[in-house]
Amino acid sequence: MTQKKPAVTMMVTARWKSEPEASEAQLSEDTRNPEDHIRSRPFPQCPVCGSDGEVFELGQTDVFFHATGEWDSKKCLNPACRTVWLDPMPLEEDIYKAYRDYLISQQVTTDSREQRTPGYYRAMQKGYWARNYGYGGPVNLKERMAGLVVHLHPGWKEALDINVFYLKNLNGGRLLEIGCGAGRQLALMRELGWQAEGVDADPVVVQKARDKGLKVSQGYIYDQEFPDATFDAVIINHVIEHIFELHRFLAEVNRVLKPGGHLVMVTPNLESLGSRMYKHFIISIMDTPRHLYVFTGGSLRLLGEKAGFSKVNVFSTIRHAGIVYMSHKAIEHTGNLQYDLMPGWPRRQDRLVAPAVTLLEAVVKKFRPYDGEELVFIGRK
Repeated sequence: MTQKKPAVTMMVTARWKSEPEASEAQLSEDTRNPEDHIRSRPFPQCPVCGSDGEVFELGQTDVFFHATGEWDSKKCLNPACRTVWLDPMPLEEDIYKAYRDYLISQQVTTDSREQRTPGYYRAMQKGYWARNYGYGGPVNLKERMAGLVVHLHPGWKEALDINVFYLKNLNGGRLLEIGCGAGRQLALMRELGWQAEGVDADPVVVQKARDKGLKVSQGYIYDQEFPDATFDAVIINHVIEHIFELHRFLAEVNRVLKPGGHLVMVTPNLESLGSRMYKHFIISIMDTPRHLYVFTGGSLRLLGEKAGFSKVNVFSTIRHAGIVYMSHKAIEHTGNLQYDLMPGWPRRQDRLVAPAVTLLEAVVKKFRPYDGEELVFIGRK
């Protein structure tokens, strides 16, 4: 495959739990401060299905947050899987070095988005969620009409669906978010009637969430010692691609879910329309070396089924089609993906084109269902 210059995309804080100790740990080649070296180990088989892989990209670097090393990736040869993963794989005990500046960026980005919910959009939310998910109790005429307006643009509908993670109202149900950050999603789910709590590895965002009165624990899900069958739902938003032990992680999630409970995950889609349209797509989706894998619809289904989930539903969403387009333009013109933190970005012309790109992807997705920019996994225990 043609080699590309990689870069980084913005994703939420993740957590990790140790894999077996590497027998062939090695320093990634770099001439900077030895303390910044990220060691790695060979990882020749697919982390989802165990198949062999072929070279996908060579010499990827972290050009935005400048973590050390060059990283190669492979693509699974199993046609039912096709996962892409890093080989060699960073050692878990060193991966924190790739998150130093990244976590600071996430904290700033989170703070800058906290107040971006205008009144008309709140009316759309309430009307749509009441009609389709049973949230919010009685709604007035304005809210009912606003909820119907959502259907005029497929991007609005899919964004509101993901906002509640496709979960029907279960008033008083217990919900866990893994990788909850500063708690924006938790606050919403609590407002909608869930007993919501979260787990996150970053102490700064955990404190921000606690300052809002949210129940959030610092660390990893493995450390919390939740009893069996504790939660009615677990949500994971752009975190699974950061997890070192995929199968162990999902087994733990399965354990803490009640029978009939649901796991909902959202993650980037390797085989989206953007992967064919934009030359900088691989740059943005790989987030080297923080994204250890990028999934396809098939590989995400395999992963969930191996973890024991039934009634698995995997589909794609166009929610981020416009964002992916603006990200591509930002990389193309500035070399930087953090467009919402840069003066003058996103550009006016890109903001105008982005909704049209979303509509285009909605049309394409009717014929190619897995062409959306994100994958959604819904599995039942």
